[in-house]
Formats: sequence, C-alpha cells, structure tokens
Amino acid sequence: MNVLTEKIVNYVEYLKTQGYQVSMHYLPQSVKKLPYQVWQKLLKFNSHNNPYCIKVKACGNSEKCIAHQRALINSLANDYGWKTCYAGVKEYVCPITSKNNVIGYVVSSGYRKDGAVSNEQLYAISLNTEPEDEKILQTLLFPLCIMLENLFALCEKVEESEYNMMLQYLAENHTTVTLSSFCQRFSRSQSYVSHTFKRTFGTTFSAYCNNLRLDDAKNLLEITDTSITDIAMNTGFNDVSYFVRLFKEKYGLSPLQYRKRNA
Repeated sequence: MNVLTEKIVNYVEYLKTQGYQVSMHYLPQSVKKLPYQVWQKLLKFNSHNNPYCIKVKACGNSEKCIAHQRALINSLANDYGWKTCYAGVKEYVCPITSKNNVIGYVVSSGYRKDGAVSNEQLYAISLNTEPEDEKILQTLLFPLCIMLENLFALCEKVEESEYNMMLQYLAENHTTVTLSSFCQRFSRSQSYVSHTFKRTFGTTFSAYCNNLRLDDAKNLLEITDTSITDIAMNTGFNDVSYFVRLFKEKYGLSPLQYRKRNA
C-alpha cells in the first residue's frame, strides 16, 4: 500500500512539473477508509492551489466549492469530460470508481471558461485560456485513476478514521475555520480537539491551520503581484504583522523577500 501511495504521489508531482494543475477529490465515506499515513501523503492534492481558487475560498465560498465537488461526484458516470465550476473555472474531470460506483474524481483544473469576462485580476492572470487537448488529458489522468482505484480496493477493510475527515475538512476550509466552528462541525469539545491535534499530529490546531494558510500565501507570492496585506487577508490572517512573523519563521524570509527571490 505504501509503495502504491508513493507511486501516486510521484506521478502527480510529475504532472505538476509539466504544468498541469492536478488535484484529487473523494466522497467523505471513502476518505474514512484510507489509513492515516496514506491520507497524510495524498492530502496536499485534495484542493485546488490556483491563486484564483484560493481567493474565492478565502471570501467565504468554501462551502460552495465543496458543494460543487460533491455534486460533481454524484453526477458523474464512468465518463471523462469538461466541467465548469460556479466560479468560472473550467476543468477536465476523470471519475474514480469502486465496485462500479463513483467515489471521487481526478481533475486537471485552472482553465478559464470560454468567453468569460471578470473584473477579478486573479481570474485573468492565473487561469489558462488555452485548454489542453482532451485526448492528452485523458491519457495522462487515466493511469492516476487506476492507481487510486487500486489503492481504495486495498483499503476496503481498514477501520474508518475520524482523523482523515478532520484533515480533509481543514484542507477545504482552513482560510475561514475557527476552533469553535471546527468543534461544532465534528461534535467535539475544544479540549478533545486540542488534545487530539497535539497527540496525533504533533502540533496545535491553530498551528496546523496556519501552516496550510502559509502554503497558500507562498503560492500567491510566487504567481501574483497581490499586495502583502491582501495576501494575508485572502489566506485567513487578520493581522498582517502576525502573518509576516509566521511566514518568516517557516520560510526564513519575509513575504516581500520571498517574492523578490522567487518572482
């Protein structure tokens, strides 16, 4: 199982080096079956990291994004094709199946909707206006779907993991989540969640969320010229000074220095 997981990770990383914005999305009940160690490695590919998508979710639209993903899974048959999300992002979707049921999908995203006009600067500069050839995308994504289907088949008898559900939720909602809203979502006390994160993940709840937010910020700094203040706000930090301090602690450079080095 670990060998197959590594092959999946390596293949997605390769596709990304070739310029494809690939991510993988699953139904919650399927995620529960993955061993925690496996899910840890796949989690970073569970959300779109396009700057425009980050901005959309930061504006309180995470629930709409998740609803779109769930509806897409429920509507898919065993076919491949182009879809467009409510925010105008065009994506090529390939289903992941288990026992003839669709349990998720692999997607190459980041394409601008045909004829779309938007005043959002990030929409214009971070989405590709030229979609890839459909046959090429299907050829590239099909092996990934097969590997994932084999992985889920290996995990059919694995005990369900609440930790996986928690991490998936944070991957999708980390820009807006609070400890209180998280506890309400999982019907757990704050003391239970705090203890669980420290024991299981080796960090605090807030530090875990901030780490995800800093990854988003790094992506925005690399690709856009959005101001440091707007990046801090878009990724879930209400205090710019606090954001700058945490960013420097993690990456060894201030956000401005990082942008200059990686522009």
